[in-house]
Amino acid sequence: MTFISIVFTFFTAYWLDILVGGVVLMALTLLWKKGKQKAVIRIIKALVAKAEQQYGSKTGLIKLEAVWSEIYVHIPWIIRIFFTEKELAGYIEASVKWLANLLLDYPKINLLTYAEEKLKGEDTDE
Repeated sequence: MTFISIVFTFFTAYWLDILVGGVVLMALTLLWKKGKQKAVIRIIKALVAKAEQQYGSKTGLIKLEAVWSEIYVHIPWIIRIFFTEKELAGYIEASVKWLANLLLDYPKINLLTYAEEKLKGEDTDE
């Protein structure tokens, strides 16, 4: 018997088991991805806020590139392979809208770093 005929015989005998195993594996993968989605969104929100804090307003493309580069630092590769670039871009866009709404609703939110706050506080004390 040739290798091809052995493989064909195997798949003919166990096709249903292979199909069920594949469906179960796919379902488990989708459930795992759904569980990690909230963590990925939280990380991206933090990265968007950090970019806003670091680069300020009117620097959209720079902030976007900063967020993309930080995604590959903060999100492990095993998670990144399950989220497409399109999904991540959608999460970034939603996070930008979230931050914009948050800053509109609460204008007193402080995005200064601790060092900048100290410097600002020293300037007003004099």
